[in-house]
Amino acid sequence: MDVDDEQGTQQQPRKPTVVPVDDAHPFELENYISGYTGMYSTTQRLTAVNACTGRTAIDRLIHIVKLCPDIAPEAFNLAVQHIHQSRDPSLYQTLATGYEYLVGSKAVKDGSYELPNPSVIAQLDPKWVDDVTAKNQSEKVRLEVELKTYTNNMIKESIRVSGTPEV
Repeated sequence: MDVDDEQGTQQQPRKPTVVPVDDAHPFELENYISGYTGMYSTTQRLTAVNACTGRTAIDRLIHIVKLCPDIAPEAFNLAVQHIHQSRDPSLYQTLATGYEYLVGSKAVKDGSYELPNPSVIAQLDPKWVDDVTAKNQSEKVRLEVELKTYTNNMIKESIRVSGTPEV
């Protein structure tokens, strides 16, 4: 997708670069995941990471995995832990794609960073995937039946009300 600047010339969209994390560029992964809530002691960090669960934490971790090879393995592992707490096993595929994107980046290919295989870092439990998928499917069926019943009852009530003469 091309982007027009102020003069009307087209320029290519910027691709994200690899973000370094070292002493000169510190990054607190726990603070980022917890929603920028400030500095913590070691025990408070664990509480903060556990407090920010759900899709936002997973999305933030996937973003880190895509851009930061220095802490990508740690972020990958945390993301898998958060995915295990969610109800969406397809997020693992998104995470794996993000990790592959980082592995394919120029900085990693040049040998500047050594990244382990994602299956060495953390794996998704296939039994958990099957259980969650079955649970999601049964919940979907239950909700569809409930919606159909409610709709039918509303139609019946509408017919009943419209059939009564007004006094």
